[in-house]
Amino acid sequence: MPSTAEAQNTPENQDLETKDKPVECLDAGNIRASIWENEGQNGKYHSVTFSKSYQDKDGNWQRTGSFNKNDVLKLSHIAGQAYEKVNELEKERENGLER
Repeated sequence: MPSTAEAQNTPENQDLETKDKPVECLDAGNIRASIWENEGQNGKYHSVTFSKSYQDKDGNWQRTGSFNKNDVLKLSHIAGQAYEKVNELEKERENGLER
């Protein structure tokens, strides 16, 4: 997996480039769903970003938000898992069990 120094500075890579860390990361092979906790006018909510890791021509690990047809099944699988995890996190918050 890529390290902070090897990642590109793009929105898809914010979990690798900023001090803000996702509350949860789910992986399906080289596809990652990062779950973020945000604060809005109506309180806390969650959002999800998706990225794919790959090695560039120099062998350095990178992340992208672009997916090819072979990634789509893994992407749909991880999206379903992210949906379930966000629901779980919201129930924990409603029950006062925030992380």
